[in-house]
Order: sequence, then C-alpha cells, then structure tokens
Amino acid sequence: MKHYIDENFLLNGEYAKRLYHEVAKEQPLIDYHTHLSIVDIASDKRWNDLAELWLLTDHYKWRQMRANGAEEYLCTGNASGFEKFKKWVETLQNSIGNPLYHWAHLELYRFFGIDTLLSVDTAYKIWNMANEVIQHKDFTCRNILKKMNVKVLCTTDDPCDSLEYHDKIIKDGFEIKVLPTFRPDRALGAENPIMFKEWIKKIETLLKISIRSFDDLLEALKLRADFFNSKGCRVADHGFTNILPCKISLSTMRRLFNRLSRAMPLSLEEINVWKFGLLLELGRIYAEKDWAWMLHSGVLRNVNSRMFSSIGPDTGFDIMANSVSIEGLVLLFDTLNKEQRLPKTILFNLNPSDSEAFITLLGAFQEGPLFNKMQYGPAWWFLDRKEKIESHLESLSGLGLLGGFVGMVTDSRSFLSFCRHEYFRRILCNWLGFGIEKKIFPDDFELMSTLVKNISFTNASTWFNFNF
Repeated sequence: MKHYIDENFLLNGEYAKRLYHEVAKEQPLIDYHTHLSIVDIASDKRWNDLAELWLLTDHYKWRQMRANGAEEYLCTGNASGFEKFKKWVETLQNSIGNPLYHWAHLELYRFFGIDTLLSVDTAYKIWNMANEVIQHKDFTCRNILKKMNVKVLCTTDDPCDSLEYHDKIIKDGFEIKVLPTFRPDRALGAENPIMFKEWIKKIETLLKISIRSFDDLLEALKLRADFFNSKGCRVADHGFTNILPCKISLSTMRRLFNRLSRAMPLSLEEINVWKFGLLLELGRIYAEKDWAWMLHSGVLRNVNSRMFSSIGPDTGFDIMANSVSIEGLVLLFDTLNKEQRLPKTILFNLNPSDSEAFITLLGAFQEGPLFNKMQYGPAWWFLDRKEKIESHLESLSGLGLLGGFVGMVTDSRSFLSFCRHEYFRRILCNWLGFGIEKKIFPDDFELMSTLVKNISFTNASTWFNFNF
C-alpha cells in the first residue's frame, strides 16, 4: 500500500521541522469560532461509523461529492454509511489540490493511526480499521477534544438559547472551557420578516416581556448579552454579505422595526439600513462588556433556491460574494470609534480581493493600550487552503502585525476538524522556515519560537480574556 502522511507532512527544511516539532506541536489549542454541537459535547457523543463521523454534517464534502456526480441521497440522504463513504473516497481521488484531500489524510493519521493513501482500492480496509477505533469505549466527543489538547472552544449560539448544555458541561467538571458565542443573526435578518417576527415571539416568551418597539428589542438584546456574559461568553459573531454606508436615525430604526414586527417586507435599501443601525447598537453593547466581535463578510448564502427549499441552509450552496464595501465598514467603525465604543474586532473576508484593503482598514483603527485591538481574521472557509494561508501570512506580515495575530479557527461542524489547526501550524512553520533559509527572516530560534507560540496559543488566550 502507498503511504502518504508522515510526521513531516508539509514541512520542508530543517528549520520548518524544528519550529513545528519543538514549538508549534506542543501548544494547546484555542478555537474561538466553531459550529460544533453543544448537545454532542454535553452528552459526550459516540459515533456508529466513519461515515457518521465524517459525512453527516460536513457540507464541504457534500459540495465536492456533488461535483463528482454524487446523487443527493449519497450526500444528505438515506444511503448506507459505506455507500456514502465509498462515494466520498471516489470523490477524494479527483480532489488533488483541494484542502479536503490534505485534511482527510491528516485526520486518518491523527485519529486512527492510518498513513495509507485513501483510494478506492484501500477504502474497505480503511473503513474497517477506522470503525474498529470508533467502536472503542474511549472514542468519544470529549476525549477527542482532550486528545487535540483543546483548552477553549467557543460554540455558536442564538440569543434565545438557554445555554443549559453549557451549564451541564460545567457541572460535569469537564476540564475544557466550552463557552457560548452571542450570534444574533435573526435579529439582523430583515430579509425574512416572517422569521424575524417568529424570533421576536421566541425571545418574548423566554424573557416574559412584550417587545413592541425598537427600544424594547435593544433592551431584550442587552438582557440576553448580560446572561451570556454571566456564562463566560466573551465573543459575539455576525455574518453578512455586505453593508453599505447609510444615514441612521433612531426614528428610522423604530419605523423599520414596526414594519418587521408585522412581517412586512423591506426594500433592499431598508434592509441595509436595518443591519447597519442594529450593528451599531450591538457594537455599543459589546464595547461595554469588553467583548470581541467577529465580522464574517462576503458570503452569498443559499444561491441554489431549489436545493435550499429541499434540504435547507448550511448544506453546501453558499458562495464567495463580490468585494465588500470598504466605505460601509469605515462608517461603522468610525461612528463607534468617535464615541469611544468600538469593540475589539476580528474582521474576516471571504473574497481574496478584499484582503489587503481589510488589513489597512484595521490598521487605521488600532489603539493602545490594547495589543492589536483590530484583528485580521484567519484564512476562512474558501480561503483555508495552503496557498491562501500563505498569502494571508504574506499580507498580514507586510501590512499588519503578524506577531499580534490570534491564530486559526476550524469554523466546522466536525469534531475531526481540529486537525485544521495542525494544518495551519505546519504551513506557518514551513513559511517561516523558508523565510529564514532565504534570509528574509532572522535566524534566531528564540525569536521565532516566541512568534509561533504567540500565534498558536498565547495571543488568543490573552486577547479574548479567557483567563487561564
């Protein structure tokens, strides 16, 4: 059998190997943005087979499988586990150059000790070898987190979530911090007024209050932010395609709320005003709590309306949008900054054409004494592949503060995806090692070791106030 992965995977040169094995490999892991199931962590979930573990929730793989001719029953349907796995293996053989190819082999190696090249010829043997490990009593959700040396994991949670499962994890005495993230997408979701109205009813029931005005909505969001803060939340998260500069007034926001609360549709311009105005108000809330907010921009979601109607969101039909309005972000940041209420910020882009503009934008709003207050987010989603991670490091080091970077995230629903941190660290060490060998960076192991430690773990720990 052909072997593919070994301990020096992606590491070229002695300096890269030394930085990874002596420094990066030993650092604990903080994942400040995941979509992992809090129910699975609370119940310490086990899996039946490799297909359930690998394919049940992973829209990255479904998207690739469809491109390889898979019918939908093999992706999100009721095909058997081995049928789905076999089709995934067939797909993987045609995916050379895609990060899924690297991730799949790295996950087989790290979790199952399998270094064999995955192919149609080896699929059945690897299926059986992996399933034997999965059936072991110690192969559980929480043990995976411990194996990967996770110290902090942030889930993604609606303001209406009870956080009862976070409480259970604490009550169980689980040593890893599993913290909620405040994600009020539905409050911002003016595109769907019916869903907005339903969400308002839900938060009214939860808080036992009536929300009859924009001011009532802000008070409800403040109450939920207080509750999340009491449960250890230190991060808010927002996803948007674009925001355009616009004029905001309290009277306009009140008028738009009245229409939304009656499930009346808004124009595209009004939707932008609603999002912009509410983001300003939320930013003020976060600044008061010393939270960080993450702004994930440039995603055009659910573009395949037939499939969205059939199987719903987060199933592989989102795409990279056109370039984001820098002017809109400038107005958002500058308005809050003039009030001295601009929160710590992590700004993610999905379209690589925005990368360097984003870094220079963030540089204009840096402010001491906080170290690197305005963060350029890691290479995310369609950009979390080797060449774009390297491009990210090039741009950040050339225009920003590489040593202040808070590192990688998984942004995933799969518990095996923690290997993406290892993937990033290997690429980081290889990139630094190449720079040292070419005399671009100094040949100073202590200096470079500190840089790698900080990017891998220390910066995130201190910047988010995770309080170890």
